[in-house]
Amino acid sequence: MRFPFVMLIVFLLTACAPAAPVATTPATTAELPPATASPTPAATAPVPTAVAASDAQIEASIQETLDIYAQAWEDNDLALLEQTIDPQSGAFRRLVKGRFESFQESALSGTYQFSFTVDAITPLDYDFVRATVNSGGQVLGWTFRAVDKRWLLSEPSATQVGKRVKQETEHFVFQTYPWADAVNSEIMELMEQARDVVVERLGRSPEKQAQVTILPSFTVDPSQGASVLAFYNRGSRPSAPDQITIYAPDTYAFGGYDPVDGWQAFLRQRLVHEYTHLVQDRSFTPIVRVPLWMTEGLAEYVSDSPRAGEVRLAIDRDAVIPLIDPTTTDPLRVQDLQHMGVLERDTSLAYGLSYSLVAYIVETHGGLEGFWQLAEAYDEQQKLPAALEQAFDTSYEEFDTGWRAWLRKTYR
Repeated sequence: MRFPFVMLIVFLLTACAPAAPVATTPATTAELPPATASPTPAATAPVPTAVAASDAQIEASIQETLDIYAQAWEDNDLALLEQTIDPQSGAFRRLVKGRFESFQESALSGTYQFSFTVDAITPLDYDFVRATVNSGGQVLGWTFRAVDKRWLLSEPSATQVGKRVKQETEHFVFQTYPWADAVNSEIMELMEQARDVVVERLGRSPEKQAQVTILPSFTVDPSQGASVLAFYNRGSRPSAPDQITIYAPDTYAFGGYDPVDGWQAFLRQRLVHEYTHLVQDRSFTPIVRVPLWMTEGLAEYVSDSPRAGEVRLAIDRDAVIPLIDPTTTDPLRVQDLQHMGVLERDTSLAYGLSYSLVAYIVETHGGLEGFWQLAEAYDEQQKLPAALEQAFDTSYEEFDTGWRAWLRKTYR
């Protein structure tokens, strides 16, 4: 069965793994109005008039690029994909290629059909153009630049987005850039709403403010993984602030959204995910003391992001990632959920399965209190079988069998 590209966007955009307590950025799918109301960033310089092509000519060139882009995804042709990306866009090329390669290596490869249509264009500063693109009913806001008379995927540089601006509220210290001024305030409000959801569902809130950075371009902070939309990075020292980083709508990293729901609902869900990491880390068992499937599964559970379609497809294709892989002993090579941070493929599927594990625990082992009981036991034991015996008086084999049966029943 072939699925439209609309489903792929959600599967590719995973929240990041929580970072270890170091200062580096971690290695981890907001609503925009409909296409006709796509936001235009505040001007940081006069829009150059050097581009003499008409809107119709620009749209036609962008459509040609998108047709090639779709064919590259359809045929798993990296060389063809590279023809659609601005060769001078630096780290942005890595983002586009990384997202492409991640999908092509996944269990989902060959299950989608790809189609992209330009609905409208908006001129931006520095000779960029934003194209509102429809793909299977989903909206993407992608930026293009003319290169040798062809309009190719591109994004502004760190200099072009403007100087960083700091704004403080009761719960957050926001860092924004002028390029995304049309949406910065709304994203800040969504962050506050996400905090309210997490505090209500988990019953606790951290005392310190968190720092939130809204990125208007991948090149501003190009150290992230290709599938990142938003991520949490715990403070490296007790006095250092926790950090949440968000890509703004109308960036390639943001991906697509349903125009009926808009980008706000989509982003709000991801922000709930990231703030769950922060609350777990600061108010419960620290995230560095439990396996990644527990932290990501909890964040997906609190944000109501089951990725059901992807999990169901994996069940149908007998491609469920094992919780513990008994065939591989090297922790750097093992491909299971217990070592989720070193998975070579199917990262997004791993998030869906992690959700299912938390949902299974909540449903069959005492609700969220049962989950915290297992987290505390794991913190003490640092071995999953021992933690399951301590928390639930059950063996790993019994737990795994019960989870797999629950999967087949729940996702049928």
